[in-house]
Amino acid sequence: MGGIALHRHGVTFSPYPVKETFGIARLSEPESGIELSTPDGTVWTDRWGQAVVPGLREWQKSQIVINANSLPQGMDLSNGIQTLSAAYGSFSQVDFRVLQTRRVMLDVKKPNGEWLTRGLSVVDKDSNYIVSVMDNGSVFIPDATDSPELFVVDDSRVRICQIHYALSEEKNKEAYYEKAQGVCK
Repeated sequence: MGGIALHRHGVTFSPYPVKETFGIARLSEPESGIELSTPDGTVWTDRWGQAVVPGLREWQKSQIVINANSLPQGMDLSNGIQTLSAAYGSFSQVDFRVLQTRRVMLDVKKPNGEWLTRGLSVVDKDSNYIVSVMDNGSVFIPDATDSPELFVVDDSRVRICQIHYALSEEKNKEAYYEKAQGVCK
């Protein structure tokens, strides 16, 4: 026997009966099937990224925890644990900030076909450090959506070249990272 909660963001279903003191957990991005542990059991987000927290402990701390293993590969959590105290008969909303990322492993060569030198630094267009070049010209970009323009710099932070690469239009949600080839010119 489940329950239904009507709230300002819509209607959300619960696998458990909804008690007098309850809440709604919301993700900042709509994503279904994300598992949350609540005081009354495990719940999952709906297609709008919302889940009913069917019961909260009155006048005590209640913890709502996102199971990070249930997140898609391209999604990161800002904070996966929220703690709140609720009065008897109250409604609470818990917001979880999630970030959509596009991780990319670039294999980067110089124009002459040689791999980039291990240990060189990769920076963005504002000269913010991103990562160091690894063996065989490998460059791991934690979020290519935030850093589309990449430059290789020497120890004095002088730009040596710009990394040119192309990604597919659609990112693979199931892969932890995408692979792509790049050339530094």
